[in-house]
Amino acid sequence: MEKNKTGKYFKYAIGEIILVVIGILIALQINNWNENRKNKITEAEYYCRILDDFELNVRLINENYELITNRIKLNKELIKDLNNIPNDKSTILNKFVVALRQDVFVPSTITFEDLTSSGQLKLLTDIKLKNRLIKHSTFLNNTINLLKENRNEIIERYSDYEL
Repeated sequence: MEKNKTGKYFKYAIGEIILVVIGILIALQINNWNENRKNKITEAEYYCRILDDFELNVRLINENYELITNRIKLNKELIKDLNNIPNDKSTILNKFVVALRQDVFVPSTITFEDLTSSGQLKLLTDIKLKNRLIKHSTFLNNTINLLKENRNEIIERYSDYEL
């Protein structure tokens, strides 16, 4: 009689274990599905933010282009004024200061920096796009460094001349 109860108990215990394992597997599958859904939403948000950064950079580039175009125009006027006799030194000096003022272009890289610093770069599933973003970020960093070096060189050369 005890053998009969023991056999039923083992069958019941094995059945319970199987039910628990199936329940855990279902819960894990639901959790994985939910995490994948959240990751897709986060990935889409990052793509939107990256696009916003690029659009902002286009506006910044256009603004800088206009500023530089105006400086070139001012430099041309300055050169013409230097050749005029007699010339107004204060006007020429004011044009000179404005013409040589250097602004440093600082592109928006907030989203990419957030992706890399937070370790979320892995969320981007498009490998080609991810590689292009990395190359673009490297290009921007090199360009910013070059612009800063040029600006420092110009400032250093200012001090070479006395008025």
